Amino acid sequence: WDIMLKCWAQNPSQRPSFVQIQKQIEELQGCSLRCTRPKQNKLLGIDNAAFEDTDASAASSTSEEIGSLTLTPARNGDGLNYLMVTT
Repeated sequence: WDIMLKCWAQNPSQRPSFVQIQKQIEELQGCSLRCTRPKQNKLLGIDNAAFEDTDASAASSTSEEIGSLTLTPARNGDGLNYLMVTT
């Protein structure tokens, strides 16, 4: 997840080089998703009740609170296209 976010950093100097990407992918090849997921969740502060052992009513109330989201096309000063999430 981290490498994907770095590759899409708006500032090009913050994006990893191909060598850095290759090195990180090689490190990840020896590790299953189960061994990386708890670390990532802890680092990012992810708390997704939909994946926990909760009842269906709790999950449905959460989705109702979020409401509808709309993707709006946008273009930055460099001419790059983005999708912005609006409520």
